[in-house]
Amino acid sequence: MRWRARAVSATAASAWSNWQSFTIGLPKPTATGLTVTPSKVVDGVTVTTTLTPTLKATLTHPTGQALRAEAEIEHDPAAPTEQGTGQIWTGSADNVPAGTQASIAIPADTLADGWKVRWRLRAVTEQASSP
Repeated sequence: MRWRARAVSATAASAWSNWQSFTIGLPKPTATGLTVTPSKVVDGVTVTTTLTPTLKATLTHPTGQALRAEAEIEHDPAAPTEQGTGQIWTGSADNVPAGTQASIAIPADTLADGWKVRWRLRAVTEQASSP
């Protein structure tokens, strides 16, 4: 961003100052340690043993403010198209204290046995969000 200033009275105005610059760098939250529970790894693939697993991640913010956790689940593009394509579900959890683990339970009747899906979760504040 750039800004400049000048003085103005009822009868006169000064010349503009030189341009001044600044950069906006909002502190970014993070979401780390993403896990799905319950789950186990079978042949290098994470597998859950329920149709209602819980998505978890530790949310942090440099200034310690509470966060919102937002999650998405979609059909894995590598899955057969007869399984389905695109987004399946979104969910969130509000007022997660910084430095704690957010948990978002997937509701019943959202997933089906044998589906291959992918998911992601991010930390959100009023001004910024994690990747």
